[in-house]
Amino acid sequence: MNEKRKFKRYACKIKVRFEHSEEMNSSTEEILPFKGKGHILDISQGGIFIATDSNVPVSCDIMVSFKTESRIFEEKGFIVRTGTLKNNPAEVVKKFENYDIKEKSYIAIQFENPIDNINQMEFHG
Repeated sequence: MNEKRKFKRYACKIKVRFEHSEEMNSSTEEILPFKGKGHILDISQGGIFIATDSNVPVSCDIMVSFKTESRIFEEKGFIVRTGTLKNNPAEVVKKFENYDIKEKSYIAIQFENPIDNINQMEFHG
């Protein structure tokens, strides 16, 4: 696959929690938050690729929380792509075929603001 991304990506397997507003409660006109979890399979300054069992809609805002040995991250972003991990012919998913992944779906997230100063040592998988 020919990589055309703006930022270098790093393979990893980091636990992540996320929250987004899924739908509006029509009786109270309140936006209901949805919480989920999974594993980040790759990361860059500009975004992450998460394996999860949560089904989420594309194009909604999301807040992700995760930590490495040296830092705690809480990043805002938006969902650019979702789908299934198994038997998926998409190039973006095929690179994870040999990973030990229990989750059935994925979420690709673009950060609102790029993360500063990340390197491969911080995100070793």
